[in-house]
Amino acid sequence: PEEIYRNPVDVRVAEFIGSPKINLLPARAGAGGRISVCNQPLRISTPDPLVQSVTLGVRPENVELSIRERSDLQGRLVYLENMGAEFIAHVDVPGLETPVLVRCDVEQGHQLKLDQQIGIRIKPKHALLFNDQGRRIESCKLHQEARHESACA
Repeated sequence: PEEIYRNPVDVRVAEFIGSPKINLLPARAGAGGRISVCNQPLRISTPDPLVQSVTLGVRPENVELSIRERSDLQGRLVYLENMGAEFIAHVDVPGLETPVLVRCDVEQGHQLKLDQQIGIRIKPKHALLFNDQGRRIESCKLHQEARHESACA
């Protein structure tokens, strides 16, 4: 089960395993295969130069809340689930159909306010790419950029 969770072969398997569900974000591959979501370039690229339309899969524990200036995407906190030992933040990102789910610890969750504008950062080494048929693109390159600390703002 751990291997299926970490390395699903397709979107259907990725959605079936895990709770809360994996975030599936429509994305595009630009010059050099660099992946963008909502026209925002991420620190991920595909090795396949022919791929243009992809789906970026990222589990809620592999997304971090960040200060807006250091984020991959920006949005508004629309819902906050207190799960006891953790919180699940639902962040509405303009241009995406569904909110991005972010797993937070209790301390961070208590600092959040509904309707707060907030940034999110995707942990690139845990990102999953799927082609337009839903099949996994097995490898992706990570762009090494200065790491920014996660912070709740």
